[in-house]
Amino acid sequence: MPLINDSSIGVCANAGITTPIGLDTSPCSVSVGDFNGDSQPDLVTGNWQSSTVSVLINAGNGTFISPVLYQAGVAPRGIAIGDVNGDGHLDLVISNSGGICVLINTGDGSFVNFSSGNGAYLVVAQAYYVALGDFNNDALLDLVVGNTVNSSISVLLNTVSGAFGNQVIYATARPSVGVAVGDFNVDGNLDIGMKQQVEHHIGV
Repeated sequence: MPLINDSSIGVCANAGITTPIGLDTSPCSVSVGDFNGDSQPDLVTGNWQSSTVSVLINAGNGTFISPVLYQAGVAPRGIAIGDVNGDGHLDLVISNSGGICVLINTGDGSFVNFSSGNGAYLVVAQAYYVALGDFNNDALLDLVVGNTVNSSISVLLNTVSGAFGNQVIYATARPSVGVAVGDFNVDGNLDIGMKQQVEHHIGV
């Protein structure tokens, strides 16, 4: 349920939605982006049990129109948002238990499944969370995936138009259930941080 900031320090107000927004079963993640170019933040949720994502377009007053569902592979978890094909529109990259799903934005807030027609992007089983970043400095968004089965992360470089190349696997000390991207040592190159599946552990 949206909470609206009323400009008071530490105070948010209910958006006035008396009926919860209807989503598909078992939403387990949520991300924000302007999917239709109207400068309003829209929502997307990953629905684990129904193997879908729900896209909710902002109505402009803090409420959202009815969600549109897209198939996203078995048990989708993480959602990364970015322009992976360079057309100026925000796309969706979704991790699931069998690999990666790429949904390309058509420009009006609707999406087409790029990965279904171009082969699934296979990564180590049980891909958990994903992040986008330009790891080889070619101005294209690449992909990193946290894997829970064999304690690793997978890096897939963008090969133009939203397609990603074969994964390169890097071993980690623990199963990776979260990934984040940033230039941690300030050398001009993006690094990868990992939340690992054990209490109080992160990795870089």
